[in-house]
Amino acid sequence: MRRCLFLALFLSLLFSGLTSAQSQYRVTANKLNIREIPSTRGGTLGSLSKGDTIQVLSIQQGWASLLYKSRTGYVSSSYLEELIVLTDTLPPVSDTVSVISQFHDSIVYAPLIKDSDSKKDDLSSRIDELIRKIQFFGQLDLGVSDFVCYDVNPKAGLGFGLSFGGRLDYSLYSFYNVQLGGSEFTLGYHLRGSAALPIKYLELRIIPILARYPVGAYTLIGKVGLNLGYPISNVKTKTKEHDASGDVGLSLGLGVETGQKYGLSLSLERGFCDVTNDGEVELNNIGFFVSFMYFF
Repeated sequence: MRRCLFLALFLSLLFSGLTSAQSQYRVTANKLNIREIPSTRGGTLGSLSKGDTIQVLSIQQGWASLLYKSRTGYVSSSYLEELIVLTDTLPPVSDTVSVISQFHDSIVYAPLIKDSDSKKDDLSSRIDELIRKIQFFGQLDLGVSDFVCYDVNPKAGLGFGLSFGGRLDYSLYSFYNVQLGGSEFTLGYHLRGSAALPIKYLELRIIPILARYPVGAYTLIGKVGLNLGYPISNVKTKTKEHDASGDVGLSLGLGVETGQKYGLSLSLERGFCDVTNDGEVELNNIGFFVSFMYFF
């Protein structure tokens, strides 16, 4: 009878300590910024270091919310590892069951173990999370377009572009509050050339890395990208029609974005390929544009 009572007491005290488990998260990135809003375009409230443990209020669309200096902040859940914190609350016991006191004030951290049978579901969720991280937007370009030519002096004309694109947010490196990371692409219709020789292109613009600097509710953003143009019209002069060729160029841009909806930027685009295939006159595209962006 005494053995049964001792065993019952031991099990009840042990399980009473184990039931006080709390769910916490550990930071896996070397540096994780805490944002004002759930977006990489949000201002920075502070940062966390690798190994820091935090208590998360909720996780929605890849962003975890937490309390930071009496304010609600947001961090990317991709750089968090869920933990199970076991806090033992066993009271002091008599010498008869003193072995139980080994569990007193012990904390055990254990990573969450996923079911091996759910690998396909895990892969599907990762793909869904990646798609959710892509921010789609429409872009309108207006500006001045011309040719770089050392034989003639062409007259500048209207430059125009209408495209659709997407941005994948991620963080590579940060220094002095400048954050490097994120990629962007656009695909659409563009009018280039000069006033007398306009050329229409189907253009793909690829920006491999973005540079961002938060300033209050705004974010300054720098872009360096590659332009690939496929001509959908020929070059027509008064006396001859020339076959247009594809164009490869460089794009440099500086802009500002506010909230999660709008962006405005200035860009300089320079082509490095002759716009015609015959080589009679070497003409290279150049243009200065104002771009308006709207994020869906």
